[in-house]
This record gives sequence, structure tokens and C-alpha cells, in this order.
Amino acid sequence: LNIPYIVLHRESLFASKEIYKIVKHRLSNWGNFQGSKLIVHNNVSKKVFLDSGFVSYSNKRLIDIGGCLRMDSFFNNLSNKHEKSQKCITFFPFQAKASSPWPVSFIKSVNKEIIKFAINNPGIDIFIKTKDRTLKKTDWLEIFKTCSNEMKIDFLRLKNLQISSSFDTYKLLRKSTYIIALNSTVILEAGLLGKPIIIPFFETLNNKKFKDYIYF
Repeated sequence: LNIPYIVLHRESLFASKEIYKIVKHRLSNWGNFQGSKLIVHNNVSKKVFLDSGFVSYSNKRLIDIGGCLRMDSFFNNLSNKHEKSQKCITFFPFQAKASSPWPVSFIKSVNKEIIKFAINNPGIDIFIKTKDRTLKKTDWLEIFKTCSNEMKIDFLRLKNLQISSSFDTYKLLRKSTYIIALNSTVILEAGLLGKPIIIPFFETLNNKKFKDYIYF
């Protein structure tokens, strides 16, 4: 229709070879970009659009890099990064869907360590910040419940353990003593705040078949 338009691309973290390959293949089936401008987050995002052919290298001027807009307020408040941490730990669960590359045994081993820590350290609050808006539909929560049952523990009775998708991520990052995460941007954000980060790189993942799935 010859109507000019701009696309502001959603945040996408092409931080592993496998994700890059999948997205490149998907974009290659989209034909050619018909817009006037494509604004992406970073150089890797720009590269995947060009490598896929969705935007030709001869038209690379159509792609601008705008950065991650949601990070602006975070950077503006970095001056407060040395505020005193409280006695709490935040765990950001990772993907546990059928398409997830992680073995259920690995997910269970991480969950059980979290539960054991909560039992052994009643004076330390543990927040589990899930990504999904409806916890009832997440595979991860089902696995967590299974772990709790296998340990003969009712995790709902652990007063220092809270699970929610509505926690404010940045507030948790600022007040936590430690952050536990895998394949999440919170690893970068916690690093900018100078927070110690635990990545559960257990023996299970120390296998070449997972190499292209692990970020950072």
C-alpha cells in the first residue's frame, strides 16, 4: 500500500548458537522486509536479520540499533547499586517446557538444592521469581511440586520460601545477597549491580551436547 512504517523489534537475546540458528532459519522464510526502518536492540540482532536475507546487506541502512529501552531506568539508578543487601536470595527458574534442552533430572536437582537451603536456613528469605504470568500452567512448578513430594516436604509451609511471577525483578536484584539464574538477562543486570551470581552449571550440563544452548 506504500504506507511507510517502522518496526521496533521486541527484546530478543540471541545469546547462544542454537537460538541464533533457529531465528535465522525462521526469518529466512519471511521474504523481504517491506518497512521503512527496523530498530533492534544490538549488533547480534542486526546480524541475524542480515544473515537470514530478510533484510539484504545492500539495504543494511534500514536497520538501526536502539539498545534495550527498558534498561534506561536501571542504568539511571546504578548509583544506588551499593545499597545494603538484605538476608535473602532470589532464584530465577529456567525453561522447563517440553522443548527445553535441560534434562528433568537437572531441573529437579537444582530445585531440591533450593528446598534444602530453605529448610536449613530459616532466617534467610528465598524468592523464586517465575517468568510465567500464570503459575498453574508452568511445567517448572509441576517439577518443583514433584521434588517437594519426593523429599516429603510441603514447600507451602516453608515461611521463608516465596514463589510468584509478580515480584518486581529490579527490587529483588537490589536487595538480594545472591542471585541464582541460568540463561537469563538477570545475570547481566545482577553483574552490573555487583551482585554475586550462582549459575547452576552442574555436572549434567558439563557436556558438549549442551554447549550451544548455554548463554554468556
